[in-house]
Amino acid sequence: MHVVEWNGRKLLNSPLRQDKNGRYEMDLDDLRLRASDPSAKMIILCSPHNPPGRVWRRGELDTLIEICAERGILIVSDEIHCDLTYSGIKHIPLPLVRPEYSDRIITCTSPSKTFNLAGLQLSNIIIPDKTLRKEFRKISVRNGIFDPNSFAAVAMEAAYNNGGEWLDEMMEYVQGNLEFLENFFKSQLPEVKVIEPEGTYLVWTDFRGFGMGYRELLKKFVDEAKVAPGQGDIYGPEGEGFMRINLACPRTILEEGLKRIAAVFTVR
Repeated sequence: MHVVEWNGRKLLNSPLRQDKNGRYEMDLDDLRLRASDPSAKMIILCSPHNPPGRVWRRGELDTLIEICAERGILIVSDEIHCDLTYSGIKHIPLPLVRPEYSDRIITCTSPSKTFNLAGLQLSNIIIPDKTLRKEFRKISVRNGIFDPNSFAAVAMEAAYNNGGEWLDEMMEYVQGNLEFLENFFKSQLPEVKVIEPEGTYLVWTDFRGFGMGYRELLKKFVDEAKVAPGQGDIYGPEGEGFMRINLACPRTILEEGLKRIAAVFTVR
């Protein structure tokens, strides 16, 4: 969020909202309001969404494009988690929703999350419009960002060409970790509400039931349980009281972390 402001731009937030079942959805009325601001030039979409793990449906994406098309707003679609969806859930690349608007969509993907290649610092920025692509290249070079290193390019090619079977097995394991986490909290810490993800290997958990402030909650995790979570407040005030937990690890590590959390939060 700060990067937007550091580049001399004004940030307009349109927070997601939760329905009566705790499921996150876009607040389309609020989005229309934000888009009506004459200064609104670009929207950054996270798809699938991190942290709550929503995989947007075609209808939601279609309405978002409609809102932006009416006002000529550029869409940057961050789809870095697009390969990481759970059983029965399908990710829809934004440009496929309305191909006629694809020239006003920049799609960002990468093998880094899917294949654990983040250290190679490689991503794909897909810009169909030639003028936008030329401008992007100019800004990149101005900031010292040139072509990727050869090792990263070879690793990406290998992952995309030969990693399908591994990815299927990995997501099956992660889904097992999700079920383990849900059952653990249900039996050991029912005060914690788990927002079931449709995609990503991250779980958004609601600890507000303990009635603790941000600092007290963090102290419980870090100082007492010796577990470093993803802090919900970094996503804005709507995330206070939430913690993000990573499922992309051996189940033994997940179990150890959950047991430590339960030990300091269980009321004796």
